[in-house]
Amino acid sequence: MKNKALIIGTILSLYSTSSFSTNMDFLSVNGFGTLGGAYQDNDQVLYRDSIHTDKGSQGDFSFDNYSVLGLQLDAQATDKLSFTVQGIASPTNSNDKAVKITWANAKYKLNNNFDIRAGLMIAPNFMFSDILNVAYSYDTVRLPDMYGLVTINDYTGAELIYHNDIGEGYLSSSIFYGKTTDTLKAVIPGQGIFDIDLDAQSVSGISIKYIENDLTLKGSYIRSTMSVDSDNINNILSYLSTLNLPIITNTLGPANTRDIESDYFNLGARYDFENAYVQGEYIQFKINNFLPDLSSWNLTSGYMLGDWTPFVSYSEVESKTKFTPISTQGLPPQVAASITAANQGLSQVYRGWLTVDMQKVSVGTRYDINDNFALKFQYDKQDSKDADDLEIFSTALNFVF
Repeated sequence: MKNKALIIGTILSLYSTSSFSTNMDFLSVNGFGTLGGAYQDNDQVLYRDSIHTDKGSQGDFSFDNYSVLGLQLDAQATDKLSFTVQGIASPTNSNDKAVKITWANAKYKLNNNFDIRAGLMIAPNFMFSDILNVAYSYDTVRLPDMYGLVTINDYTGAELIYHNDIGEGYLSSSIFYGKTTDTLKAVIPGQGIFDIDLDAQSVSGISIKYIENDLTLKGSYIRSTMSVDSDNINNILSYLSTLNLPIITNTLGPANTRDIESDYFNLGARYDFENAYVQGEYIQFKINNFLPDLSSWNLTSGYMLGDWTPFVSYSEVESKTKFTPISTQGLPPQVAASITAANQGLSQVYRGWLTVDMQKVSVGTRYDINDNFALKFQYDKQDSKDADDLEIFSTALNFVF
């Protein structure tokens, strides 16, 4: 059933070029896909692409990591009004959906410089957000780890877009507001997998992109207010409350699950020169509850040699747990026993299923078979502070149609 979904599922790419599209007057059809997978030989570790999925390579070769099929429909209803629908079929879609709609919105041209868009949209978290699933558009097999660590990927709402020529460059910026729901997959080695449901009723932000000749700059800031729900976490917090000890109650403050405020910042740049390029990105994520604060950066460079483009990349991810064990020193044995139980429970809530500290070196190459197909190979050496180190071998066939 999974393979069938990958073959016949619908998807899309927001990255429209003439080679992607078949134009039928008012309607444009664009498609893309990837057949690829990853191998790593540690069967105690799940190597996955995102915290929104529990599928990937675990001591074997898995097609789950990268395989995707997409389709996008763009309809120009009038000179000012257009519609976009995009969907992807993938085994790693969030919420375990075989086919997921990622864009479904209407855009209205207010004048030559302003547009307004409303509906379902991808959040502008990264440099490659607009072409997130169109792997043909970038050289690496997969995007940096930071792309799979954000809690909010899309939203339903409205966006005001400004675009204009600035000097010798082009500026595009937007402000947006909306809401979203999603699910995180908490994978705890040796203990299993549990879901954390997110409900963000307030997602707002700003995004700016500037292009001048061979230089591209991109930045965004997103603020959200969300609630989380998980049977695992709720049971632990309920148990800790029954202990009725002030020292534990005070410690539970950051373990709030309602009206959680978070701040997300992203900055990226790319420069092309001769047959080479260098690009980098940085993110910072801060949240005022038990989920860890996160920062990550990466740097990638490639050089085109005919149809071949070898590349090298380095990235780091750092996150900080907010849990400090409660001291039992000098406490009566009965109270100390309760505190020890509380520490064990709190460590489950704050533990490292979302706490990542690692460095990764990647080398690989892309081979352009023709204008529609690209074959890629990549090797990653991943060193982790609190988890097993991994060597990952990946390959992918990307195509656009």
